[in-house]
Amino acid sequence: MAEQLPGGQDGQLETAQFTFHGQWMPDENTALIGLKNFRTLQNLRYTNTSIEGVQGYTKINATPLANTRILNGVQLVTDRDVSSWVLVQAEDASGGKRIFANRTPIPEPGEFEVAPLYSEADGAGLARFSEAPGGNIALCDGKESLIWGGEEMRCAGFFTVSDAAGASPKDYSEAVNDTLATAGHFAPIGAQRFFLAMSTRPLKGINVKLRTTNPTSSLLAAKVWTGAAFSAVSGLVDNTAADGKALARDGKVCFDSTVSTARPYHFQGLYLYAYLFELSAGSAEIHNVSLDAPMQPMVDIWDGVYREPVVFQASRAGVYEDFTAEVNYESNIYDPIAAKLDGLVATDHVVIMFEERMSAIKFKLIAGKVNTTALALTVKYWDGSAWQAVSGLTDGTRDSAGSKSANQSGTMSWQAPDEGSEFPTTLFGVTGWAYRLSWSSTLTAGTEHDGTQVDLVTGIPAQAKVRAYKFAAMFGGRVMLCGHTEGKEGNRVDFSLPNAADVFNGELSSQGGKQSLYFGGTTDLVAGCQLYNRFGSNIFSIFLALKKGETFLLHGDNPEDFKIYHVNPAIGCVAPLTLATADIGFEGAEGVTRQVAIWLSHAGLVSFDGAALLEIKGISRYFKSGPWQVNKSALENARGWYDSQHREYNLLLPVGAGVTECNTWLVHDLERKRWFEKVPPAGKFPQSGFQVIDQAGVRCIYAGRHDGRLMRLEDGASWDGEKLNQVCETGDAWLDDNIFHETRVRRLKLIARAITEQHTVRVSHLANAVVTGIDVAFADTDDDQWTNTEDESRVRDITPALDLSLGQASAEIVQAITSTNFLGRTHRFRFEVSTMSQHKAFQPIGWGLEHRRERTGV
Repeated sequence: MAEQLPGGQDGQLETAQFTFHGQWMPDENTALIGLKNFRTLQNLRYTNTSIEGVQGYTKINATPLANTRILNGVQLVTDRDVSSWVLVQAEDASGGKRIFANRTPIPEPGEFEVAPLYSEADGAGLARFSEAPGGNIALCDGKESLIWGGEEMRCAGFFTVSDAAGASPKDYSEAVNDTLATAGHFAPIGAQRFFLAMSTRPLKGINVKLRTTNPTSSLLAAKVWTGAAFSAVSGLVDNTAADGKALARDGKVCFDSTVSTARPYHFQGLYLYAYLFELSAGSAEIHNVSLDAPMQPMVDIWDGVYREPVVFQASRAGVYEDFTAEVNYESNIYDPIAAKLDGLVATDHVVIMFEERMSAIKFKLIAGKVNTTALALTVKYWDGSAWQAVSGLTDGTRDSAGSKSANQSGTMSWQAPDEGSEFPTTLFGVTGWAYRLSWSSTLTAGTEHDGTQVDLVTGIPAQAKVRAYKFAAMFGGRVMLCGHTEGKEGNRVDFSLPNAADVFNGELSSQGGKQSLYFGGTTDLVAGCQLYNRFGSNIFSIFLALKKGETFLLHGDNPEDFKIYHVNPAIGCVAPLTLATADIGFEGAEGVTRQVAIWLSHAGLVSFDGAALLEIKGISRYFKSGPWQVNKSALENARGWYDSQHREYNLLLPVGAGVTECNTWLVHDLERKRWFEKVPPAGKFPQSGFQVIDQAGVRCIYAGRHDGRLMRLEDGASWDGEKLNQVCETGDAWLDDNIFHETRVRRLKLIARAITEQHTVRVSHLANAVVTGIDVAFADTDDDQWTNTEDESRVRDITPALDLSLGQASAEIVQAITSTNFLGRTHRFRFEVSTMSQHKAFQPIGWGLEHRRERTGV
């Protein structure tokens, strides 16, 4: 029998006081964390001195998307009329995936466009969005590599011309990109009623803003270059027309997408997609043009650098003469160093070879040493077994009458055959892409071969196909295309030219695979991002590349100095959309911050600042066997993001056997290095999250649910109209620090900041580490304090809450004390508040107990 202590029920009371300044410690046994720390901390975040309620969320779109499962999202910020686009990937019940767009300004609620921006290919995986140079968004899903720049892309080239053949071109490219419409910065349409808009990718419309409008009845026709000619677009709608007059007002000229038909066009030293417009009558002045290119597979546009030939051989009567050195060196008329082609007959030819496929070859002829005979040019390429004539040949070396080829310096261009139709070959001991040129008659000869002479030869490469990749990222102003899984090269990374999202050729790019990067063995890359930090006096920018079980980094500015480092052979990333970057303070150096990358590994959350890879501790129970274990087979569905406003990292996990959707929301306070939970209503957990920014530079988080709705997080005091339940529960403790004693709690006191919403604080006591307990109700009454509304020490029924209006209270804090009769060896307390209209809601300050020892030896 337990010993009765002196005094019994009338023994001396002792007091204990606590603040709410502990931390949630889910990995520890509750008997080890005491009453100062928390066994449960839900919807309450840390402050410097206590805890306070989190905000809930509000919906952006009232109408759910047709594809309800929102998997990922991104924001495109522009400097155009539509300043922000929010894009999401959403999946339907059959697995079909589409991209939807919302143009509502951040963070206002508004609907998505009904028609999808893009319907992804069958079998497409998770959409991995990334910023891309030039104000674009890149998207990779394992089946396609896509790009989009909004509906108002910069116009890459703009010319007025006198006819459909492009005669008398006048370049107004800079003028039409000037939104100020200053004097002289406009393109006059009238004397030259044709104008040519050029783009780095195929279009479905152009936006026109006018300085002066057209007063004459007229029509506007539009054509697209399809490889051999300009062809009329389909579905033309001219929104610049009014009262039968084209170019009579600002508007968009719309037409059906030309992604499948448009081809790049050689014009005035450019090689871009071209759209020819003709105003039938009248005149107008255009001061601004922007382009509407649909979301589409990435393309590879010429970088603007002419290529040098590796072979130039002239065959004269079956004998080849090598002029390779001569045509790679520019000379002049006084000291000509040239390929002498005079006297070549129709049965002779020239072979020119390059290291890349070509779409054009440029001849610079020695002045005065040109062909003057009427003849035509033929260009052929090697198809792997025979020479084949190119299609769509345009000979820019012809005279103005068009009868004499090689009569002037110029460019001969053609429609490059599709990849797979043209092959490299080995000739003259050199392997490359070969082109055979011949003329229909004898080239003009001269004394001692001083007739037709070619001084300099350069080439313009053909477009290369951009492959399908698993994900895209940015590094050093480049778009990095990572994980060529379709080609069984999951460790491969290709990259664009710096600051050029549509250029994947040239020495500073991956050159169609010639300079691709390969990270480790053949296992797939799953995620990557750029990190920027200072170490000592040096500033470094690195690219972090992650596999499921390995970590790599890439350092360098250009392909010639790129270097890959194997950071960790055992830790990688199992959930690609948990990778996020954050700026945090560096311990030991006040005021110094570093950018860190945070992601989920197989064993939990880790961080990396470019030097040290560290475990973020505190939630290991979710990665060990037990009731809290994540479903490892569904970990790819985990999501994570950084909330810069609160300096918190959010992690969504699928917890429990067979669970595939995220049902656990963990938040790590990066300043205080502590965790807490967010718990929305069942079935309404976010399943994705990403950061957006408004025009004032304020950042917030948007999150997608699987009911077709996008939510704004940390907005509003409820879960979109449902109560926000805030819970903190302490650990278990022996009140007199003696495990042999049983103690009784006789009174409990709670202090908190006053709030205006009527509410009830529900307090539960749990003795001897049991799961359930007895409830005590604290409600606000007429005396402006929390009181127990009955004299009994145990109250099971919650009394209706009254208004805790700060305007009626006599102080900014409220306090309550109540009698209790809690007996136990250990004691645990749970505080719970439900609100739905109060910012920060429950803001406790402190609490205390009066207790006494009852028995010993129990």
